Amino acid sequence: MKKDLKPLIPKYNRRGNKIHTRNRKKNLIISYKSGSHKVKLITPNKLNLDKKFFEGLGLAKGDGLNYPSITNPHFNFSNTDFKLIKKVQLWLKRFKLNNLSYYLILPNSQETNNNFILNLINFLKIKPNKLKIYYKDRTKQPNIIIQVNNAAFQLIYLNLFSKLKNYIFKNNFARRSFLSGIFAAEGHVKHSIYGTIENIIFCFNANKEKELAKFIKKCLEKEGIYSKIKIKNKSSLIVYFTDYNNLLKFFLIGGLESSLKKKTKFINLIQKSKIDIHTKSECLKLLKINQNNIAKKLNCSQPNISRILKRRSITLDYIKKIPKLKSILTIKNIRYITISNSYIKSQELIKLLLKLKKTSSF
Repeated sequence: MKKDLKPLIPKYNRRGNKIHTRNRKKNLIISYKSGSHKVKLITPNKLNLDKKFFEGLGLAKGDGLNYPSITNPHFNFSNTDFKLIKKVQLWLKRFKLNNLSYYLILPNSQETNNNFILNLINFLKIKPNKLKIYYKDRTKQPNIIIQVNNAAFQLIYLNLFSKLKNYIFKNNFARRSFLSGIFAAEGHVKHSIYGTIENIIFCFNANKEKELAKFIKKCLEKEGIYSKIKIKNKSSLIVYFTDYNNLLKFFLIGGLESSLKKKTKFINLIQKSKIDIHTKSECLKLLKINQNNIAKKLNCSQPNISRILKRRSITLDYIKKIPKLKSILTIKNIRYITISNSYIKSQELIKLLLKLKKTSSF
């Protein structure tokens, strides 16, 4: 869907100067005066509101400069994941913003790696003189900043979310893409000491982003994902959710698609987790044939086999050791699955879980 950009532009800038707009063919010219200084931006008059647009907006809301001082006319996005920088770079080019600035911040202790810098330049497809390199004591790993030096674009950006908020909430593709983007920037897959997923969290500024946190919670509820808001300290709060029903739903709607690192961590933790398959009684008839022999194959005691039959549940690891039991791994044979303290009854989520465990028979 394409949307006119003009209605998204405020009438006045942050200092109260009137903003002028006019169309010229397929472009929109935005201009205003601030004292003796003239500000001008030529950008497309229509925005393509597709998945990539809302993913980029989510990334920007997560790690962009969203609360600049009145004297700061820039838009910044900062992250250690260069793939996210690339996504935002392409997002900014939708506005015909080609004259972007790039800053690489390196730890003081790190020697300059020319191959690393060259690979970054090639990855972003920029000229070497466009990348400025700085060293800082507090920096623990390479961090890159992409910057737009245009106050008119800053005004557009600062109004985008508020103007499109209702559209994001009501439309599945927009809501899911936005959630994926903001999670990639400000979210974490937190693991427990047992190697399982403890929760998924979104981090926010407690002083400035309470409403954004509430909006994210509301968007998650729209997807059937039930979360909580917790204030960690004076400056930070989180939106978090537990239970594998919620975690798998978030994966299913594409919530992890914008960050390969976080998606990979999620899958790895799922693959290491212990799950129990709760079956219909007739599915375990094979175990009744010779419980002692089966126990030897599974390296467990005969009473364990009796308990499996009584409970009608068997761990996935046991099923893998007896090929004839793999017929259990079909929806018609599964009543539900337990993982950690969660009961998975949804057929869609069971299919996803077995697929992530690389044991699906579907």
